[in-house]
Amino acid sequence: GLTYSEGELKEIADQARIQNIYVISDEIYGLLNHNLNHKSFANYYPEKTITTTGLSKWCGAGGWRFGAVFVPNEIESDLKKTMIGIGSETYSCAPTPVQIAARTAYKNFQDITWYIKWQVNILSQIGNYCSDKLNSSGIRVHNPQGGFYIFPDFSLHQEKLHAAGIKTSNDLCQTLLKDTGVVLLPAHAFGFEENYLAARLAYVDFIPPLENSHFDVEKNCPKVKIGIDAIIKWIENI
Repeated sequence: GLTYSEGELKEIADQARIQNIYVISDEIYGLLNHNLNHKSFANYYPEKTITTTGLSKWCGAGGWRFGAVFVPNEIESDLKKTMIGIGSETYSCAPTPVQIAARTAYKNFQDITWYIKWQVNILSQIGNYCSDKLNSSGIRVHNPQGGFYIFPDFSLHQEKLHAAGIKTSNDLCQTLLKDTGVVLLPAHAFGFEENYLAARLAYVDFIPPLENSHFDVEKNCPKVKIGIDAIIKWIENI
């Protein structure tokens, strides 16, 4: 749920330019920046930044996989030819309904900016609700700046988790699932050390409010509320 500042992007771009490297910048969550001010890395290193994106996140179309890549004109011809070759064998065969949906979404993008703002407002409220609740129980979470994930860190409870036989993030998620029914993904699945007691939490299960109705986290996200309450109760009683 975190994002780079403009200063950080400039510093990374400076180093990439010094090292003369290509950068693949995956910006599939860019349009879900909670302040609607996403800055593409290509703005700072346009000559060698390959930007990837797609429909599945910002469009709320998780099962409708459609990816897109923006390649700079200056890219080496051999690299571009290789990318096109790989693409033609892997992702260029998107089902026809998905292609039609993508064409409609991108062609009429200005007509759906209201939808992006609407969902970003909802996701921001849910994300901050979850992080505030978890932080209050000693489960450390950065308040999200975009997307619809947070990364709860249970390290402050390490002593009693270890006493309960929970010593890895896999242990953490398996025990939490068994005891509460709440599903998280272990930190180990994202490249962290096995003993790092953290996990990824997604909070996209909500009921859209009626037109002109106020969005209420506890009313419109009952399962998210139940899940957060269950995690807090579990860590208090472990």
